[in-house]
Parts: sequence; C-alpha cells; structure tokens
Amino acid sequence: MPKPKLPGIPGLCVLLGIALVLASFPPGGARADSETETETEATVEATVDRCRSAIESSSARFTCSMRRLGVSVVNEQCRFKTICAMNQAFSNRITSITVSLEDASRLSNCNGYLTVGSC
Repeated sequence: MPKPKLPGIPGLCVLLGIALVLASFPPGGARADSETETETEATVEATVDRCRSAIESSSARFTCSMRRLGVSVVNEQCRFKTICAMNQAFSNRITSITVSLEDASRLSNCNGYLTVGSC
C-alpha cells in the first residue's frame, strides 16, 4: 500500500498560515480583551450614531454629500465635515461645523457652508 504524500513546502506554509490565523481567534467567538465595551466607548459610538442620524434628517442632506460625510464627537458636540453645493452651478465647497446634537437636525446649506437654521 503506497504511503500518503505529504504536501510540499508551499502547501505546508499555507496550512501553517491558516492554522496560525485560526489560533489567533478566541474560542466561541468571544472577545479576547473583554466581553463588554467600556461605558465611554459605548457612549461615544451612540453619540456619533445620533449625530449622523440628526444631520441625515436635516435639510442639508439634500445639497451636501452624505456619502462623504465625516462625523466625530468633540467635547460632547457633533462635528461634521462634508462637501456642500454652492449657489453657483457645478461648484462645491468643503465645509465643517461643530454643533450640539439638538442643532445638528437643524443644519442647512447656505451657499456651501453648513449653518444652523436658515440662511
């Protein structure tokens, strides 16, 4: 009976690489560092999500890019950076603003600038 042929060096390297990758994941899909996020991390994520939802409900969403929207939280306020259309045909402006979560839903585009309320 012939002996089974072992994979060559390239095949062995691939198998070892797969084994190392799989070994780096904790069993059962548990998180390696901790089972829960810290309270601060959860709060910041929720605030960023709330900020994004607020601007997406504002009138700025019609003339400012939501696909290129940057959202962050600075001192518990929403910070947005995006591209908004100007009144001139085919012109855009990069704009940024930091506002409260409440004001984020009242943002509008004033000739390429994000502004709270109407122009």
